[in-house]
Amino acid sequence: MVVLAVGLVICPSDAWAQESIEQASKRVVSQYVADFASLPKAAPSTTVTTGPLLGNGDMATSLAAVPGGLRFWLCKNDFWKLARDYKVGPSGPRGFGGLDIMFPDTSGGWSTQQQLYDAVSTSTCNDAKRASQVTVRSWVAATENVLVLELTATGQDTLVQVDLWVQEGNGSQVSRNEPGQPQWAKRRFADQVEIPTEVACAVGLIGADSASFTLKADQPVTILLAMQSGFKSKSPLDDVREQVAAIDAAGVEELQREHAGWWRRFWSQSLVEIGDKVIEQRYYLSHYVMACASRDPRFPPSLFGTWITSDDPTWMGDYHLNYNHMAPYYGLYSSNHLEQAEPYEAPILDFRSRAQWYAKNVLDIRGVYYPVGIGPMGIETTLGYPDDGYARPEHFEKGGLFYGQKSNAAYCLVNVALRWYLTYDNDYAQKLYPLVRDVADFWEDYLQFDGQRYVIENDAIHERSRNDFNSIVSLGLVRNTMELAIDMSRELGVDADRHEKWRHILDHLSGWT
Repeated sequence: MVVLAVGLVICPSDAWAQESIEQASKRVVSQYVADFASLPKAAPSTTVTTGPLLGNGDMATSLAAVPGGLRFWLCKNDFWKLARDYKVGPSGPRGFGGLDIMFPDTSGGWSTQQQLYDAVSTSTCNDAKRASQVTVRSWVAATENVLVLELTATGQDTLVQVDLWVQEGNGSQVSRNEPGQPQWAKRRFADQVEIPTEVACAVGLIGADSASFTLKADQPVTILLAMQSGFKSKSPLDDVREQVAAIDAAGVEELQREHAGWWRRFWSQSLVEIGDKVIEQRYYLSHYVMACASRDPRFPPSLFGTWITSDDPTWMGDYHLNYNHMAPYYGLYSSNHLEQAEPYEAPILDFRSRAQWYAKNVLDIRGVYYPVGIGPMGIETTLGYPDDGYARPEHFEKGGLFYGQKSNAAYCLVNVALRWYLTYDNDYAQKLYPLVRDVADFWEDYLQFDGQRYVIENDAIHERSRNDFNSIVSLGLVRNTMELAIDMSRELGVDADRHEKWRHILDHLSGWT
């Protein structure tokens, strides 16, 4: 694989001449934080969550306020309800539950400052009446699925109650510890699903003997929460219970060193400095979010990222292929964050055989025809979707929800092209070229040649428009498809006999007007 080292600089000084990229990245990125003067309330969201976000690309948490304390929503990229048909589902990512840290004798609101460089959040509650302060330093370890909460109090001792809870309902099976035992919980989807899923969590304490304790002034307590899924372990509950039991104070220090090292390397993979602090902060915040959300090669983050706090996320919270699934990855390739981009194509490739079926049985052509919404592991989230006034019968074809859009498969190739042209990685080409050829096959058969130009009929630039002619989006995507097919096949030394047709399409494709 060709690995890029990218450094884009517009800088009035020669500071970079005296710095390594690691030193420069620390100087630049450590300037930026995400400040939350107050935390959102803990009500679950069916869309995005607005609190501070932590994660390691597999496990994630978001912070919220509850009366008397903090809530850490517990989420994981590979925890889905994976049903084949909406009528028994619907399918979609699911939240696990949460970890509540309660301070019953403390009053006052919570503020949080989130450091981007070291991926650590510090939440503070100042209690003027008691002349005391409570601080919770939180981070999701970059190298293990462990949430670490470091609690300190100054001025006064403070009561603390730790409560691990698990979301119930939606056809799930849940179990948890008996009262008085070390806290653990498990949630599982096994009935009326195509693929069973489960996640387990366990809590451990360093510096306290039980879930209810007194946090003494200047005597910190560390709370550990381990999280694992059935896709990563044959016995996730046993694993997480053993994991938290084995971590002592020295183990936390080692986790912290590994965590800091991972993030230091992440920020050193590329660097941008333009002198506009507002734009720079948003740039690095966006990369921080993707580093927190995207590293599991089989399960990319879904429509609202890893941070799912509801069992009923809007639009199933799935991978929407008419724009949404693609957009978060656009900036990762040029910034050399290929590990975060790696998960992108997994659900697309997993769905390929079903997309071939749709092309053949709906349109009677070759190639692939992708519906608007899919999930991981070949699951189709919109199959059998009910008539809700927006998705009506005319938007379905053989049970699949397409909204008249023919461009979803070609849209899938945008990020494939970005990665390919920035790396020319032949292993990647071997993996993705069958999909690229499928999309080229589709447009060879679907385009209409009127004697002078190729045109696109009965397409939809917007959901439900259905009968658009020469959608400007589709025209651009078809051009990208044919150029990518020619260039990738040439590098692989295959399908040279296809180039004449693909070049003819490029030379005669309708213009933008």
